[in-house]
Amino acid sequence: MTVRFPSPLSRGQTIGITAPSSGLSNDAQRARLDLVIGHLRGLGFEVREGHCLRSDHKHVSAPTHARAAELMQMLLDPAVHAVIPPWGGELASELLEHLDFERLRAAPPKWVLGYSDTSTLLFSLALRAGWATAHGPCLMDLAPTQTDGLTWGSLAALQHDFAQPWVQASSDRHQTEWVPFEVQVDAPF
Repeated sequence: MTVRFPSPLSRGQTIGITAPSSGLSNDAQRARLDLVIGHLRGLGFEVREGHCLRSDHKHVSAPTHARAAELMQMLLDPAVHAVIPPWGGELASELLEHLDFERLRAAPPKWVLGYSDTSTLLFSLALRAGWATAHGPCLMDLAPTQTDGLTWGSLAALQHDFAQPWVQASSDRHQTEWVPFEVQVDAPF
């Protein structure tokens, strides 16, 4: 199977945000989401939130069928140009049997960005639908105060046309602990 690259993401286009794994379960997480969404809008992107995003249902954002249906809707909607979950979590594997990979294989690819449990979806989209995907930061990492260039570079990668090679280097930093959103809503790495 040939791997197809999505068209470059450009300002004015829509980023869909859905939670195929964990949703946002408290006010501090929702405040961080609002901060990041405001920043993306400030960069010129439109943002479409899914219904599962700001909810918490038995350790995931919503029941399996609701999460799968919302993800499929965003992946097939021509008005959505990229999908970036807030973060990973657990149980994205539950969605795989409910995704229509034949329809996705026939549809134009779009960028899906993330890591952790989102990797389950990225791997399946690459193997079963032939879509190039982007293993990188999740949405909640894209705060306007983010200091790690590799993290912010992910948006530039999604905007690249890949007619020329994209060169990426490892970060020269690492993080030993996290500042909770309850303590600092705009905490960078």
